[in-house]
Amino acid sequence: MKLIIKLAILAIALTLLVPAISPGSSLGSILSAALEDARTFCDRQAEACQQGAAVARQTAQALADVVSSLTDTGGASGNLTADDRALAPGTPPDQPEALQQQPAIATHNMPNEP
Repeated sequence: MKLIIKLAILAIALTLLVPAISPGSSLGSILSAALEDARTFCDRQAEACQQGAAVARQTAQALADVVSSLTDTGGASGNLTADDRALAPGTPPDQPEALQQQPAIATHNMPNEP
């Protein structure tokens, strides 16, 4: 239901904004001039464009490194602490064997059903 309301609000906003952005309006001419200026920026300022591309590549590499470090498991245990491993599903291998052999659900407390 929230999606339908959001889409309705977006449709109303677009309906109200389209006449203001039309090519004949002052806002439309400003937007078209800004778009044309952005298209020809690299032709006019080649050095600034190359520097911007280098910054974009470095930013993309740094972002990829961060995502890689967040998704890297780092072996069997990764960077998890003992408390983190205790919260994980299943029994960690460093627990005593007696704890590993306990059933997940105590069947002796279950009511007998016919």
